[in-house]
Amino acid sequence: VDSYDVTVDEELGEIQLVKIEKRKYWLHDDWYLKYITLKTPHGDYIEFPCYRWITGEGEIVLRDGRGNEGLFTGTCENSPANGELCS
Repeated sequence: VDSYDVTVDEELGEIQLVKIEKRKYWLHDDWYLKYITLKTPHGDYIEFPCYRWITGEGEIVLRDGRGNEGLFTGTCENSPANGELCS
């Protein structure tokens, strides 16, 4: 399990989504993204659930945990075409 901390010094306003970019570096470099947790300057936490394997290359856009789907613009496991919605 890997965990990464990223700090941003400027005010970003209301966070409605996060975008993750994956590039292929190795033959078998797929990874499972469970969720992203964001801590606001006020100490609140916003969770962006994913719960899927990310394969190949592309970007994934995750909306907060209020029930919206994420959109992956790369290749999904068991999905033959780029740009299909991962499920």
